[in-house]
Order: sequence, then C-alpha cells, then structure tokens
Amino acid sequence: MKILIISDLHGNAEALSVLPRNYDQLWVLGDLVNYGPNPTEVIDFVRQHATYVIRGNHDHAIGFNTDPRCSEPYKEMAAEMGRITQQILTGEEKEYLRALPLSISSEIHGSRFYLCHAAPTDPLFAYCPPEAQSWEKEVHAVPPGCLLVGHTHLQFRQTFSDALF
Repeated sequence: MKILIISDLHGNAEALSVLPRNYDQLWVLGDLVNYGPNPTEVIDFVRQHATYVIRGNHDHAIGFNTDPRCSEPYKEMAAEMGRITQQILTGEEKEYLRALPLSISSEIHGSRFYLCHAAPTDPLFAYCPPEAQSWEKEVHAVPPGCLLVGHTHLQFRQTFSDALF
C-alpha cells in the first residue's frame, strides 16, 4: 500500500500539482489554509482525495476565528492573510475546518500510526524542531508505532526504542 503523507499546504493550490498521483491513501497532517491565496481549492482537493485529515493551528484559527499562535516573524502575515482567508471561505468550509479531528490513530497491515499536527501533548500549537529533546516525551505519550506530525515545515525521522516518527 502506498500512502502519501503531506502537511502544511497553507492555501497553496500550486503545490497540489506536483503531488504524485499513484497512491492508495492520502494523509494530510493539517494546515490546509492561511498564507496562500487558494484555500478553497486546497480544501476541495483534500475533501475529494484524503483518507485522513488532521486540524492544524491555522485550520483551527480560521475555523474558530482565533489566533493561530504562530512565531513572531509570521504573526503579521498570518493575521493579514487570516482576514483574507476568512472572507474567501464559506461558512460550510469553515465548519469543515472546525470539525477536523486533532489526532487520528490508524492501523494498517499490523503497523500502528498516530497522526497529529504539532505534537501529541499539544496537537495544535507545540513547536518541536527535529533536534528537540521533548520528542522522546512526545513519542511516549502515544501508543507504540509511528508518530506522524507536520507543523515545523521540516522533514525528519527519528527512532526511539519501539517508536518511529
């Protein structure tokens, strides 16, 4: 089974055009909206193609009209684009974002997966870069298996005893 795992599209419909099409399942680890100019197109694509979708901090902020609590260099841009995204999206699209789960557990062919946007102990807002010592605590906050997160915009892989993320 081929699983395509993506995260942090942030309203960037152009990013969708480079995704491979030969997968069995699409898992989206949050932040469908904000920053980019095409939140509707991203939501439509994800709704049509994704098997699992997690709510990210920007999805939460747009859905609930609240602060995404991003880092200082991005606060002004997030606020301004948040206002624009709020105007673009319909009430139904915002309801879709509000209804997205904060985490999902899945088992496929005997392998266990835990999906969240930021970290298991704070699935919306925790920011743990790849080298953070806190990952060992985070990975043990969920059942053994593979922990999949987005949020940092950095690809990384680490192994802790019986858990991989």
